[in-house]
Amino acid sequence: MKPALRKLCPGMGHRPGWVGQVFFLVILLLGLSVFASLVLAAPVGTFIQVEGTVEVLRHGKPPAVPAKIRSGVDQGDQVRTKSQSRAQLRFVDDTVLTLSPGSSVLIEEYLYDSSRGYRQAALNLFRGLAYTVVNRLTQTEKPDFVFKTHTAVLGVRGTRFFTLVGARFSGGYNEQGEVEMAARAVPTSKVLLRAMEFAVAPLGGTLTRGRLSTTDLNMLRQWLVTGVPQRVLTGDPPFLSLLGPYDTKLPSADSLNLPSDREGGLFVPPTVVPGPHRTPTPTPTPAPTHQHSYP
Repeated sequence: MKPALRKLCPGMGHRPGWVGQVFFLVILLLGLSVFASLVLAAPVGTFIQVEGTVEVLRHGKPPAVPAKIRSGVDQGDQVRTKSQSRAQLRFVDDTVLTLSPGSSVLIEEYLYDSSRGYRQAALNLFRGLAYTVVNRLTQTEKPDFVFKTHTAVLGVRGTRFFTLVGARFSGGYNEQGEVEMAARAVPTSKVLLRAMEFAVAPLGGTLTRGRLSTTDLNMLRQWLVTGVPQRVLTGDPPFLSLLGPYDTKLPSADSLNLPSDREGGLFVPPTVVPGPHRTPTPTPTPAPTHQHSYP
């Protein structure tokens, strides 16, 4: 050992060389462990808008904690909005997710590396309505953002789309860009949705594809604020239009099993809208202390 090191570390010159090497490796591994824990602790998304009662289940487990603006979410967290409540999150890749009242989504996976243009994200919408704006990464050719439901899987690269989950179906409604959609019951049933196209996947069935009208698009935007009517959540798949055919008989809520949270019993569907062609009307609520804008 050099004289200078002996002065700083008296006695180390009498130890075998491998002891110092082991000590160095231990310090190095501890440093890497601390660094990794700090990286993993960084949230994958942040609430940028919160209205009403919005809750987060950390790693999908109770107790639920109230969501607040600027609070974070991580992989494995479940976000749910109660009736007359909604939320908006911005993820690390600038993807923006907006949840309507009565919705629940699980962040299954969210990996992002801006230096390599790499993303691997997967969300699972259990119920309700979500509007997602995904920015395309220039270096990817395959869908790197997956949106799952109980009946379908949607793969996107960069687009704006709605995902609607009812008791008997789920639908993907593409406003802009392209979305690859497949039915879970029949994996070979796949479609590529372009701008202003939609597809619906019923329980146990194949996809049905159609054109998304301006009326339906405006209806989705309104439901994003007011919540999806119960007749849509509990009814048969709206293959032709979100408004449904005139002769559709609306089922009663008591005759169906609504999708529920993992912990169950917390889903409060929006107020039933009388008549299949009535525009949903927001329930009057006290004026909030501050307003938020949503896309």
